Amino acid sequence: MIKIAAIHNAYLPVPENANPAGYGYEELNAFKYVKANIQRALNNIETAGKNGADICCTHEDFVNSGVFGYHFTESPGLFYRLAEKTAGEVRHLFAAAAQKYNMLIAANNYEPEKNKLYNTSTLYGRDGLIIGQYRKVHLPPAERWGVTAGDDFPVFKTDIGHIGFMTCYDVYFPEHCRALALGGADIVIHQTQGWGWNGRDPGDGAGGAVGEAFMRVRACENNIYLVTSKVMQNNGKDGGRSVVVDNFGRILADSGTSAEKLIYAEFEPDFTGTDKYAYGSLYSGLPGLRPLFMLSRRPEAYGALTDDAPEILKRYPGMRIMDSPAEAASVIEGFGALPEEERQKYHW
Repeated sequence: MIKIAAIHNAYLPVPENANPAGYGYEELNAFKYVKANIQRALNNIETAGKNGADICCTHEDFVNSGVFGYHFTESPGLFYRLAEKTAGEVRHLFAAAAQKYNMLIAANNYEPEKNKLYNTSTLYGRDGLIIGQYRKVHLPPAERWGVTAGDDFPVFKTDIGHIGFMTCYDVYFPEHCRALALGGADIVIHQTQGWGWNGRDPGDGAGGAVGEAFMRVRACENNIYLVTSKVMQNNGKDGGRSVVVDNFGRILADSGTSAEKLIYAEFEPDFTGTDKYAYGSLYSGLPGLRPLFMLSRRPEAYGALTDDAPEILKRYPGMRIMDSPAEAASVIEGFGALPEEERQKYHW
Protein backbone atom coordinates (compact mmCIF):
# COMPACT_ATOMS: atom_id res chain seq x y z
CA MET A 1 0.00 0.00 0.00
CA ILE A 2 1.29 3.45 -0.87
CA LYS A 3 -0.08 6.88 0.05
CA ILE A 4 0.42 9.83 -2.29
CA ALA A 5 -0.23 13.47 -1.38
CA ALA A 6 -0.53 16.33 -3.88
CA ILE A 7 -0.74 20.03 -3.04
CA HIS A 8 -3.51 22.07 -4.66
CA ASN A 9 -3.25 25.72 -3.65
CA ALA A 10 -3.09 29.25 -5.01
CA TYR A 11 -0.17 31.63 -5.01
CA LEU A 12 -0.19 34.45 -2.53
CA PRO A 13 -1.06 37.73 -4.30
CA VAL A 14 2.02 39.74 -5.27
CA PRO A 15 2.09 42.92 -3.12
CA GLU A 16 2.47 46.14 -5.07
CA ASN A 17 5.76 46.89 -3.35
CA ALA A 18 7.11 43.51 -4.52
CA ASN A 19 6.06 44.12 -8.14
CA PRO A 20 8.80 45.75 -10.23
CA ALA A 21 6.10 47.73 -12.03
CA GLY A 22 4.33 48.70 -8.77
CA TYR A 23 4.43 51.71 -6.46
CA GLY A 24 7.08 51.59 -3.74
CA TYR A 25 8.84 48.58 -5.22
CA GLU A 26 11.94 47.26 -3.47
CA GLU A 27 13.72 44.07 -4.45
CA LEU A 28 13.82 42.95 -0.82
CA ASN A 29 10.01 42.75 -0.87
CA ALA A 30 10.15 40.39 -3.84
CA PHE A 31 12.40 38.09 -1.82
CA LYS A 32 10.04 38.25 1.15
CA TYR A 33 7.16 37.34 -1.15
CA VAL A 34 8.76 34.20 -2.61
CA LYS A 35 9.89 33.08 0.84
CA ALA A 36 6.27 33.28 2.01
CA ASN A 37 5.31 30.90 -0.83
CA ILE A 38 8.09 28.53 0.22
CA GLN A 39 6.71 28.47 3.76
CA ARG A 40 3.19 27.70 2.51
CA ALA A 41 4.49 24.71 0.56
CA LEU A 42 6.50 23.54 3.56
CA ASN A 43 3.42 23.73 5.77
CA ASN A 44 1.56 21.43 3.36
CA ILE A 45 4.51 19.05 3.19
CA GLU A 46 4.60 18.82 6.98
CA THR A 47 0.87 18.10 7.07
CA ALA A 48 1.32 15.31 4.52
CA GLY A 49 4.18 13.91 6.56
CA LYS A 50 2.12 13.90 9.75
CA ASN A 51 -0.64 12.07 7.86
CA GLY A 52 1.72 9.29 6.81
CA ALA A 53 2.15 10.08 3.12
CA ASP A 54 4.87 8.16 1.29
CA ILE A 55 5.37 11.08 -1.09
CA CYS A 56 4.19 14.69 -1.25
CA CYS A 57 4.18 16.63 -4.53
CA THR A 58 4.22 20.39 -5.01
CA HIS A 59 2.78 22.08 -8.07
CA GLU A 60 4.95 23.78 -10.69
CA ASP A 61 7.07 26.72 -9.48
CA PHE A 62 5.62 26.65 -5.97
CA VAL A 63 7.98 29.55 -5.12
CA ASN A 64 6.34 31.68 -7.86
CA SER A 65 9.64 33.22 -8.85
CA GLY A 66 8.56 32.66 -12.46
CA VAL A 67 6.05 35.52 -12.32
CA PHE A 68 9.01 37.90 -12.11
CA GLY A 69 10.27 36.59 -15.44
CA TYR A 70 7.60 38.77 -17.05
CA HIS A 71 9.06 41.91 -15.48
CA PHE A 72 12.62 41.78 -16.76
CA THR A 73 12.16 45.09 -18.56
CA GLU A 74 11.62 46.87 -15.22
CA SER A 75 14.14 44.82 -13.23
CA PRO A 76 16.58 42.90 -15.44
CA GLY A 77 17.95 39.79 -13.82
CA LEU A 78 15.42 39.68 -10.96
CA PHE A 79 14.02 36.31 -12.02
CA TYR A 80 17.51 34.78 -11.97
CA ARG A 81 18.45 36.37 -8.65
CA LEU A 82 15.29 35.12 -6.96
CA ALA A 83 15.88 31.58 -8.21
CA GLU A 84 19.55 31.72 -7.25
CA LYS A 85 18.92 32.90 -3.70
CA THR A 86 16.01 30.58 -2.96
CA ALA A 87 17.27 27.33 -4.51
CA GLY A 88 19.65 26.57 -1.65
CA GLU A 89 17.06 27.41 1.00
CA VAL A 90 14.49 25.16 -0.66
CA ARG A 91 16.93 22.27 -0.78
CA HIS A 92 17.84 22.68 2.89
CA LEU A 93 14.24 22.93 4.13
CA PHE A 94 12.82 20.15 1.96
CA ALA A 95 15.68 17.76 2.67
CA ALA A 96 15.09 18.26 6.40
CA ALA A 97 11.33 17.66 6.00
CA ALA A 98 11.88 14.51 3.95
CA GLN A 99 14.19 13.12 6.60
CA LYS A 100 11.95 14.19 9.51
CA TYR A 101 8.87 12.47 8.13
CA ASN A 102 10.63 9.60 6.34
CA MET A 103 8.83 10.74 3.19
CA LEU A 104 9.69 11.29 -0.47
CA ILE A 105 9.16 14.85 -1.71
CA ALA A 106 8.71 15.95 -5.32
CA ALA A 107 9.32 19.70 -5.59
CA ASN A 108 9.33 21.97 -8.63
CA ASN A 109 11.08 25.34 -8.73
CA TYR A 110 13.49 27.23 -10.92
CA GLU A 111 17.16 26.46 -10.33
CA PRO A 112 20.23 28.16 -11.83
CA GLU A 113 23.33 26.54 -13.21
CA LYS A 114 26.18 28.23 -15.08
CA ASN A 115 24.18 31.41 -15.75
CA LYS A 116 21.19 29.48 -17.07
CA LEU A 117 17.81 28.86 -15.44
CA TYR A 118 16.01 25.54 -15.57
CA ASN A 119 12.46 24.62 -14.58
CA THR A 120 13.52 21.80 -12.26
CA SER A 121 11.72 18.95 -10.55
CA THR A 122 13.70 17.53 -7.64
CA LEU A 123 13.00 14.18 -6.01
CA TYR A 124 14.10 13.98 -2.37
CA GLY A 125 14.54 10.57 -0.76
CA ARG A 126 13.26 9.57 2.64
CA ASP A 127 16.76 10.22 4.00
CA GLY A 128 16.69 13.81 2.72
CA LEU A 129 19.20 13.17 -0.06
CA ILE A 130 18.38 14.10 -3.64
CA ILE A 131 17.54 11.01 -5.68
CA GLY A 132 17.52 12.90 -8.98
CA GLN A 133 16.29 15.89 -10.97
CA TYR A 134 14.33 16.49 -14.15
CA ARG A 135 14.53 19.68 -16.23
CA LYS A 136 11.41 20.65 -18.18
CA VAL A 137 11.86 19.70 -21.82
CA HIS A 138 8.96 21.49 -23.57
CA LEU A 139 8.92 25.22 -22.84
CA PRO A 140 5.89 27.34 -23.80
CA PRO A 141 6.55 30.66 -25.58
CA ALA A 142 6.95 33.09 -22.66
CA GLU A 143 9.04 30.66 -20.60
CA ARG A 144 11.54 30.41 -23.44
CA TRP A 145 12.47 34.06 -22.84
CA GLY A 146 14.47 33.30 -19.71
CA VAL A 147 14.62 29.53 -19.21
CA THR A 148 16.72 26.80 -20.81
CA ALA A 149 15.07 23.53 -21.79
CA GLY A 150 16.18 20.14 -20.54
CA ASP A 151 16.80 17.34 -23.00
CA ASP A 152 16.16 13.99 -21.36
CA PHE A 153 13.52 11.92 -19.55
CA PRO A 154 15.12 10.39 -16.44
CA VAL A 155 13.34 7.75 -14.37
CA PHE A 156 14.25 7.30 -10.72
CA LYS A 157 14.06 4.11 -8.65
CA THR A 158 12.33 4.46 -5.26
CA ASP A 159 10.78 2.11 -2.73
CA ILE A 160 7.27 2.96 -4.03
CA GLY A 161 8.08 2.41 -7.70
CA HIS A 162 10.02 4.01 -10.53
CA ILE A 163 9.18 7.72 -10.84
CA GLY A 164 9.35 10.10 -13.81
CA PHE A 165 8.23 13.70 -14.28
CA MET A 166 6.22 15.90 -16.62
CA THR A 167 5.94 19.64 -16.10
CA CYS A 168 2.92 21.62 -17.32
CA TYR A 169 3.31 22.06 -21.12
CA ASP A 170 5.02 18.66 -21.35
CA VAL A 171 1.61 16.98 -21.11
CA TYR A 172 0.66 18.27 -24.58
CA PHE A 173 3.31 16.00 -26.09
CA PRO A 174 2.34 12.32 -25.85
CA GLU A 175 5.91 11.33 -26.75
CA HIS A 176 7.03 12.66 -23.37
CA CYS A 177 4.98 10.34 -21.20
CA ARG A 178 5.60 7.43 -23.55
CA ALA A 179 9.35 7.97 -23.24
CA LEU A 180 9.00 7.80 -19.46
CA ALA A 181 6.90 4.65 -19.67
CA LEU A 182 9.45 3.02 -21.97
CA GLY A 183 12.12 4.05 -19.47
CA GLY A 184 10.34 2.04 -16.80
CA ALA A 185 8.29 4.69 -15.01
CA ASP A 186 5.51 3.28 -12.84
CA ILE A 187 4.42 6.68 -11.50
CA VAL A 188 4.59 9.96 -13.40
CA ILE A 189 4.40 13.19 -11.41
CA HIS A 190 2.89 16.05 -13.38
CA GLN A 191 3.58 19.42 -11.74
CA THR A 192 1.68 22.18 -13.46
CA GLN A 193 0.17 25.62 -13.57
CA GLY A 194 -2.02 24.93 -16.60
CA TRP A 195 -4.92 22.60 -17.26
CA GLY A 196 -6.77 21.80 -20.43
CA TRP A 197 -6.37 24.30 -23.22
CA ASN A 198 -4.77 27.75 -22.89
CA GLY A 199 -5.23 27.91 -19.14
CA ARG A 200 -8.80 29.18 -18.97
CA ASP A 201 -12.12 27.45 -19.45
CA PRO A 202 -13.80 29.27 -22.37
CA GLY A 203 -17.17 29.03 -20.64
CA ASP A 204 -18.52 25.92 -22.31
CA GLY A 205 -16.69 23.47 -20.05
CA ALA A 206 -14.22 22.44 -22.75
CA GLY A 207 -11.13 23.61 -20.85
CA GLY A 208 -11.88 21.52 -17.80
CA ALA A 209 -12.95 18.51 -19.86
CA VAL A 210 -9.84 18.57 -22.05
CA GLY A 211 -7.62 18.79 -18.98
CA GLU A 212 -9.26 15.78 -17.39
CA ALA A 213 -9.00 13.88 -20.68
CA PHE A 214 -5.26 14.58 -20.82
CA MET A 215 -4.76 13.12 -17.34
CA ARG A 216 -6.89 10.02 -17.85
CA VAL A 217 -5.51 9.25 -21.30
CA ARG A 218 -1.83 9.78 -20.44
CA ALA A 219 -2.24 7.37 -17.52
CA CYS A 220 -4.19 4.72 -19.43
CA GLU A 221 -2.30 4.75 -22.73
CA ASN A 222 1.01 4.30 -20.91
CA ASN A 223 -0.30 2.12 -18.08
CA ILE A 224 1.22 4.38 -15.43
CA TYR A 225 -0.13 6.06 -12.30
CA LEU A 226 -0.32 9.82 -12.84
CA VAL A 227 -0.11 12.41 -10.07
CA THR A 228 -1.10 15.93 -11.14
CA SER A 229 -0.38 18.71 -8.65
CA LYS A 230 -1.72 22.01 -9.96
CA VAL A 231 -1.61 25.59 -8.76
CA MET A 232 -5.11 26.98 -8.29
CA GLN A 233 -5.54 29.97 -10.63
CA ASN A 234 -8.30 32.52 -11.18
CA ASN A 235 -10.18 31.10 -8.17
CA GLY A 236 -10.49 27.80 -10.00
CA LYS A 237 -12.13 29.36 -13.06
CA ASP A 238 -9.72 27.59 -15.39
CA GLY A 239 -11.47 24.34 -14.50
CA GLY A 240 -8.17 22.86 -13.33
CA ARG A 241 -7.75 20.32 -10.56
CA SER A 242 -5.13 18.26 -8.85
CA VAL A 243 -5.76 14.55 -9.35
CA VAL A 244 -4.30 11.10 -8.86
CA VAL A 245 -5.19 8.72 -11.71
CA ASP A 246 -4.54 4.99 -11.82
CA ASN A 247 -3.14 3.06 -14.78
CA PHE A 248 -6.61 2.30 -16.12
CA GLY A 249 -7.53 6.00 -16.23
CA ARG A 250 -9.64 5.99 -13.07
CA ILE A 251 -9.46 9.01 -10.78
CA LEU A 252 -8.44 7.99 -7.25
CA ALA A 253 -8.28 11.47 -5.72
CA ASP A 254 -9.59 14.82 -6.96
CA SER A 255 -9.20 18.32 -5.49
CA GLY A 256 -12.14 19.85 -7.32
CA THR A 257 -11.80 23.43 -8.54
CA SER A 258 -13.13 25.67 -5.80
CA ALA A 259 -10.85 25.32 -2.77
CA GLU A 260 -7.25 24.90 -1.75
CA LYS A 261 -6.55 21.48 -0.32
CA LEU A 262 -4.09 18.66 0.11
CA ILE A 263 -5.35 15.54 -1.64
CA TYR A 264 -4.45 11.95 -0.82
CA ALA A 265 -4.69 8.66 -2.69
CA GLU A 266 -3.95 5.43 -0.85
CA PHE A 267 -3.86 2.25 -2.91
CA GLU A 268 -2.18 -1.06 -3.59
CA PRO A 269 -0.35 -0.51 -6.88
CA ASP A 270 -0.58 -2.98 -9.75
CA PHE A 271 2.09 -1.77 -12.14
CA THR A 272 1.49 -4.64 -14.57
CA GLY A 273 -2.08 -3.54 -15.22
CA THR A 274 -3.54 -6.95 -14.53
CA ASP A 275 -6.93 -7.51 -16.14
CA LYS A 276 -7.66 -11.21 -16.41
CA TYR A 277 -10.90 -10.68 -18.31
CA ALA A 278 -9.67 -8.18 -20.90
CA TYR A 279 -9.78 -9.67 -24.40
CA GLY A 280 -6.17 -8.55 -24.87
CA SER A 281 -5.07 -10.62 -21.90
CA LEU A 282 -7.07 -13.65 -23.04
CA TYR A 283 -5.86 -13.63 -26.65
CA SER A 284 -2.25 -12.67 -25.96
CA GLY A 285 -1.51 -14.95 -23.06
CA LEU A 286 0.09 -12.01 -21.25
CA PRO A 287 -0.54 -11.22 -17.56
CA GLY A 288 -1.52 -7.58 -17.99
CA LEU A 289 -2.07 -4.61 -20.24
CA ARG A 290 1.34 -3.05 -19.67
CA PRO A 291 3.37 -5.81 -21.35
CA LEU A 292 0.69 -6.08 -24.03
CA PHE A 293 0.88 -2.38 -24.94
CA MET A 294 4.67 -2.34 -24.96
CA LEU A 295 5.06 -5.54 -26.96
CA SER A 296 2.51 -4.32 -29.51
CA ARG A 297 4.58 -1.28 -30.47
CA ARG A 298 5.98 -0.85 -34.01
CA PRO A 299 8.95 1.51 -33.54
CA GLU A 300 10.18 0.87 -37.10
CA ALA A 301 7.03 2.67 -38.32
CA TYR A 302 7.41 5.75 -36.10
CA GLY A 303 9.99 7.71 -38.12
CA ALA A 304 7.78 10.79 -38.30
CA LEU A 305 8.05 11.21 -34.53
CA THR A 306 11.77 11.97 -34.71
CA ASP A 307 11.79 13.87 -38.01
CA ASP A 308 12.88 17.45 -37.28
CA ALA A 309 11.36 18.64 -40.57
CA PRO A 310 8.06 16.76 -40.87
CA GLU A 311 5.66 17.31 -43.72
CA ILE A 312 3.31 19.50 -41.66
CA LEU A 313 5.98 22.21 -41.20
CA LYS A 314 6.08 22.77 -44.96
CA ARG A 315 2.74 24.54 -44.52
CA TYR A 316 4.41 27.13 -42.27
CA PRO A 317 7.59 28.12 -44.11
CA GLY A 318 9.93 30.53 -42.37
CA MET A 319 7.96 30.55 -39.13
CA ARG A 320 9.63 30.40 -35.72
CA ILE A 321 8.68 30.94 -32.09
CA MET A 322 9.72 34.37 -30.80
CA ASP A 323 12.27 33.98 -28.03
CA SER A 324 14.86 36.75 -28.30
CA PRO A 325 15.05 39.38 -25.49
CA ALA A 326 14.13 42.15 -27.92
CA GLU A 327 11.07 40.28 -29.17
CA ALA A 328 10.01 39.47 -25.63
CA ALA A 329 10.32 43.10 -24.53
CA SER A 330 8.23 44.17 -27.52
CA VAL A 331 5.48 41.68 -26.64
CA ILE A 332 5.33 42.84 -23.01
CA GLU A 333 5.29 46.49 -23.99
CA GLY A 334 2.50 45.92 -26.50
CA PHE A 335 0.43 43.89 -24.07
CA GLY A 336 0.80 46.53 -21.36
CA ALA A 337 -0.54 49.18 -23.74
CA LEU A 338 -3.81 47.31 -24.33
CA PRO A 339 -6.98 48.39 -22.51
CA GLU A 340 -7.68 46.33 -19.39
CA GLU A 341 -10.81 44.74 -20.86
CA GLU A 342 -8.78 43.57 -23.86
CA ARG A 343 -6.04 42.10 -21.66
CA GLN A 344 -8.64 40.11 -19.73
CA LYS A 345 -9.61 38.27 -22.91
CA TYR A 346 -6.25 36.51 -23.08
CA HIS A 347 -6.10 32.95 -21.77
CA TRP A 348 -3.33 32.00 -19.38
